[in-house]
Amino acid sequence: MTVFMLNRGASVSVNRSRLTLSVTLPSQSDTISVVDTTGAAIDFVAPAPGFVIIPEPPDNFTVSVQSGGQEFPRGSSIFANVKVDATDYTDEDEVRLSEGIDPSGLRSVNILQFTADGGSLRVELPAVSTVAQDLSSSAEAVRVEARRQLGNVDGSSRPVVIALDASASAHTLDAKNVQETLEHIIGYASQITSEGSISGALVSDKYVPVMGSELAELPERMVNELQSAPLRSSSVVTSDAFVSTLPQDTLVIYVSDSLPVDFERLGTCGVEVKLVVLMSREAWAVESSGVEIPVPATHVDTHALANMPEASRSAALAQFVQALSQRS
Repeated sequence: MTVFMLNRGASVSVNRSRLTLSVTLPSQSDTISVVDTTGAAIDFVAPAPGFVIIPEPPDNFTVSVQSGGQEFPRGSSIFANVKVDATDYTDEDEVRLSEGIDPSGLRSVNILQFTADGGSLRVELPAVSTVAQDLSSSAEAVRVEARRQLGNVDGSSRPVVIALDASASAHTLDAKNVQETLEHIIGYASQITSEGSISGALVSDKYVPVMGSELAELPERMVNELQSAPLRSSSVVTSDAFVSTLPQDTLVIYVSDSLPVDFERLGTCGVEVKLVVLMSREAWAVESSGVEIPVPATHVDTHALANMPEASRSAALAQFVQALSQRS
């Protein structure tokens, strides 16, 4: 027998003969489906929950798991392995997933894709976002809440730029609060676009992109870049140098404890800008300037969230997601 360990986004080639799939389901009410490229159901035998036998595998088909309820609850995981019968010329093959799939907040998730590869079958584990596993539990909660409110948008093409204020004011912010807030935002952003369409930037009187090889690294990298950045007197988020670099329909999420000096241009700069408030609402000089403060849901205090009862924390995160989701 040849045993393959399959990572996310990877594929292996196996014999093309009778397949037996064993899937660990989060709940006994969850079901497995097998469909071809047109969405038509493939015939299979299900001797027991979580087991599927496909006597004659077609050229192309997908195995998915559907939740028996409204959506998979937070913390759900799915494991699977595939056994392929031996032939006259080949030994038995087995494919095991090297890690569980997290379907939290979804109603259905694809777990394996099979494609004809000559006389063999290529088995692929689709690339599934690992943001929730790599970031904080609160960020995972934001991700699940975004799925609940928005549905499974499955990586639309809308780019998201997380712009962190790099002015002198921002240098006084608590690094832990900043990093956790950035994790919250990425938890949301990862549900409205693909991971490759999320980027970070420090914004003061100039625009400095922040690069990271992995999305989960971005919050810590942005905080480190902020701490080493030179002090600037103010932050301008609508500068031509910044806006001209952004694709059409970009969402900019600006994180600060104060309004950018160009706040009056936010609605006319050509991109949508959401403001996320750090520290207390009183940090915004609204009384003297007459500026309307963003809705309370954009206010983030991760220290307060950590000490809230579960119901209050869930309500606060739901407001946060709702505020970010509303189009300006």
